[in-house]
Amino acid sequence: MKKIFILLIVSLPLLVSCELETSDNGDLDGFWHLTTVDTLANGVQTDMASQKVFWSFQKDLLQLRGSTDSEKELQEFYLRFVLKDDQLLLSDIHLRDREKDDPQVDETTMPLIYIYGIRQLQETFKVLKLNNKEMIIQNNTLRLRFTKM
Repeated sequence: MKKIFILLIVSLPLLVSCELETSDNGDLDGFWHLTTVDTLANGVQTDMASQKVFWSFQKDLLQLRGSTDSEKELQEFYLRFVLKDDQLLLSDIHLRDREKDDPQVDETTMPLIYIYGIRQLQETFKVLKLNNKEMIIQNNTLRLRFTKM
């Protein structure tokens, strides 16, 4: 009994000192596959289901990873995001390139992220649908449909 008590006394500070970080993102958190891009101006729908274009949300960080060319290496980007009410705000885009200290995307490198449906350095999408299987978001020019992996 004395050994159990000593073990409890020794392990209690370890349990109390651990702090779990949680997210209030609900169904948004997770790994999403971009399946369809609708261009609102002309009604053209682009099927992306066979492409490797992914968004991954965790806490306040969004990872973009993908390529539309099976021979090309997947590129990665990191962004900050805020989900408030039915608005998804994206900002602070960085290209994952450890050798160059993950440079921030600017107007000249912006075309690199067009395949993700993002056209501006700071982007706002209206969340039309979000559950544990499907997400549909829309800005002034595009509607993006995702399935959760």
